[in-house]
Amino acid sequence: MRQGDDPHIIISNAGRILGIATGAGCCTEHECGKQKLQEALTSHVDGLDDKLVEDLRAGKVVEFPKLIERKRINRNLESIMFFSIQCAEPEAYLGYSRDGFRPGGSQLSLIHGDIAGAWDETSFGFRVRGEKNVKMLKELHEQILAENVCFAGTFAEYDGETRLNGIILMIEDRLRPEYVAEIAEVQKRYESKLRLKAASKELELQIKMRNCGIGGVGFIWPQWKDNSELEVVYCLNPDGNIKADYYGPYTFDEIADWLQSRCSYRLASSKSRATVCAAPSR
Repeated sequence: MRQGDDPHIIISNAGRILGIATGAGCCTEHECGKQKLQEALTSHVDGLDDKLVEDLRAGKVVEFPKLIERKRINRNLESIMFFSIQCAEPEAYLGYSRDGFRPGGSQLSLIHGDIAGAWDETSFGFRVRGEKNVKMLKELHEQILAENVCFAGTFAEYDGETRLNGIILMIEDRLRPEYVAEIAEVQKRYESKLRLKAASKELELQIKMRNCGIGGVGFIWPQWKDNSELEVVYCLNPDGNIKADYYGPYTFDEIADWLQSRCSYRLASSKSRATVCAAPSR
């Protein structure tokens, strides 16, 4: 594990623990991310999103999994350990490791006050000092065992003005209204993303791009034309020697015809074309 720079305990106005964050670890984020850790502790299903996209393309009615259910900690609970240490001032550790979590180690040095957090792709850990903090960490562990804690990084970015970073855990039935509202927005974006993937012909354009015979063309990605989600358009980040406006967006036929011509003319966005048409005559 690598130590987070800004660990934080989220507390209600009444003094109850709502959640906790390890703090940021830039190297950890860059090198491994959080996906494997979340898959080890949640009811992750390999290939579920691909299956949903496949069903959408087949015209089937699908039931999207709820964000809170996908992020709930409900696996390997017996490996999430709590240790209380009797020192001159009480301390406690809470953590999980694929290889077995044990207290101690320089990664959880109390260099930021009375809380430390650390994590990597297969583990996380917290250390606190002080009777009040020990009590809160013990309560968080009890809530984890009751399957009432979730990974909250996708919807809990701030505690007031404090930025939350790293591994963020939240007690589900204590979520603040703003977090509940953000969960609903994240859920909408997730469902829209899968519907877009099902409706997109991005792969067909990528094949045309490879077959046009002029080497690198650029990067293409789809997006909805508008909030109605009735039409997919495509954006382009062209390579340096390619004659095309950045972004666009373009229709499928506009890019397909351009690729068919082996990019022999400048691909102009509708915004550029409108500007040219509106230019005054000299």
